[in-house]
Amino acid sequence: RYHLNALLDPDGNLIPAEQARFGRLLEATCPGVDTSAFVAALYDWMDKDAAGDYEKGAPNRALLTTKEISLIPSATSEILLGSGGHPGLLSRCTRWTTGQVNVNTASREVLYALSPMFDATAWGRLQTARPLRVLDDLRPVLGIPVPDPLPPDLAGALTMQSTFFRVSLSFTKGGDT
Repeated sequence: RYHLNALLDPDGNLIPAEQARFGRLLEATCPGVDTSAFVAALYDWMDKDAAGDYEKGAPNRALLTTKEISLIPSATSEILLGSGGHPGLLSRCTRWTTGQVNVNTASREVLYALSPMFDATAWGRLQTARPLRVLDDLRPVLGIPVPDPLPPDLAGALTMQSTFFRVSLSFTKGGDT
């Protein structure tokens, strides 16, 4: 999942490279949806300054929970929950992370957010190649010649293991679920 608080540096300033990644995530999870007002409101919600069109009620800090984005002005159900077979933002974001994404479990949308190199062709190759053992196994998936390294910003954002997990349980007792 994409780490929403990665949008901010330790001083509370927005990071342009992460803004680009977040833009790709929205493009992948909400195609055809105008998310510009939501993005502006989210950035005002999180950035440390008090200047902006959406500052009223904004805490100007990192998010405490992922679902906090539902409080942001312009956060529609179409953006948060998805529509037309697209997953929406809530299912592709997290607040709990080491900051790296497990390439063996990440969704197409999250990997595309990290790099446009994860296009439909690379996604198909990744599905066939999973599970990968080391990051170098990504080079043929992404079409990078073997002697060339992965781009450093991409290599630093990926891992082969997960640290945080979500568990969902259901049970039946006496015929009730």
